[in-house]
Amino acid sequence: MGLKLAISRHRDPDCTLVGIIGDLDATTYSTARDQLSGLLAEGHVRIVMDVTELGFCDSGGIWILLEIHRRAKRDGGWVRLAGVNGFLQRLFTLTRLDAAFTIDADVTASLAAVTLLEDPGAKD
Repeated sequence: MGLKLAISRHRDPDCTLVGIIGDLDATTYSTARDQLSGLLAEGHVRIVMDVTELGFCDSGGIWILLEIHRRAKRDGGWVRLAGVNGFLQRLFTLTRLDAAFTIDADVTASLAAVTLLEDPGAKD
């Protein structure tokens, strides 16, 4: 059996970069929820999630993303999604979740936007 889900994290100066690879579904729900909730519990409330290599996401996966987004916001932070494409882009467009999240083309764009958030006087 191949990789089902891998979640990595890297602390950037202005945020925490989280990579999600594989499937976010009923079989990985608990693991994903625990790992992502753990980030919030550790005080990481400014999160860029790289979903470029997310192979599949069911309704449970969407609920996890929404829950983490809601909790980060409640604690004074935010969640940006990087690399939303293919099936996930269609799903977000059809369900209008694209209006709920800040979505960037890729991680580079997310990190550039975060830098500008932290330093409003920075030039493009």
